[in-house]
Amino acid sequence: MISIENGKAKFYVIKINELICTEDWDCTGWGDCVDDLQIRACVDSNNCGTTEDKPDEEQDCGVEEGNVDELENKRNEVLEKARSILPDEMLSDFETMINEATMEELIELEESIDDYVSAVDEFSDELVFDHPDISIEILTNKNSYEMGELVEGDFHLSYAGDSFTGVVLYEYSRTDCPEKYYTKMRGTISTGSFDDGTLSILRWALKAFKLQKSGSSCSYGSSSDYFYEEATYGYGLSVYNCSLIEQELSSSCADADGEDIAGLAPMEYLVKNIVVEGGTNPTECDVRADCTELCEGCDDGTQICEQASEKCIDCFINSQCKEGYECSDNDECVLE
Repeated sequence: MISIENGKAKFYVIKINELICTEDWDCTGWGDCVDDLQIRACVDSNNCGTTEDKPDEEQDCGVEEGNVDELENKRNEVLEKARSILPDEMLSDFETMINEATMEELIELEESIDDYVSAVDEFSDELVFDHPDISIEILTNKNSYEMGELVEGDFHLSYAGDSFTGVVLYEYSRTDCPEKYYTKMRGTISTGSFDDGTLSILRWALKAFKLQKSGSSCSYGSSSDYFYEEATYGYGLSVYNCSLIEQELSSSCADADGEDIAGLAPMEYLVKNIVVEGGTNPTECDVRADCTELCEGCDDGTQICEQASEKCIDCFINSQCKEGYECSDNDECVLE
């Protein structure tokens, strides 16, 4: 190229190869799949300083479209196995994990279910009795109730075999509540039955119970004669050997928490659901301050809140009445 400066010609030579550079990328192999992503590094051997032709250094490594059916089939297979083998108190957590698992994780979950079966079989061989015969039933006078209707029923347990120290666990649940609540009875279980009083371990009374829902969780109130709110409620009854509890929880049978025990393999387990319809029972009180009606015979001059029924009453023991009054069968302070 030629230019004129101050009456003199100047010549310039442009090196074309300095303006045109062809990118030449070398890439490493793809790394491991982490969080559904693979990474590699790519370097331009010509150092052009441009990235127009640079290959991708990241790629998805989740389920390829052609493998979706394979993954779904495996998921259904593991779900079916879990539902046929695992006790209800373990099943919910497993279903959540299975529904979110990758293929590799599904294989691991399936292996853990097989390990559970092996553990149960191994434990059964180590029990102090050879052929346990445990029979449990949960009987209610109806399978569906109206809100406020009297609930009647019994837990039934019979056993034939050598004596062992065990736990009978009573379970209370509501289908729209994530929590379950337990009552634990521990003692020697020997040949006998709840029905004829020959079992030495105590039978808990079957009554309605209050699981009060607040947001996404529930809190246990108390047992009562009837249910206060429509929902589906569950009673559970299970039997455990203390030797398994102490081995698995590294805790004495007496100190083990019911919720922790429920995560172990039971010797026998049964759940009965009942349906309650009819809306919600109107309540008078939650705490004593809600009861403002004056009471002549009450010790403090006002009624108290009976929390099991959520009603305001005068009393449920004589000491809650003034001197000269007594608590009647109708929960009223009356003259002696």
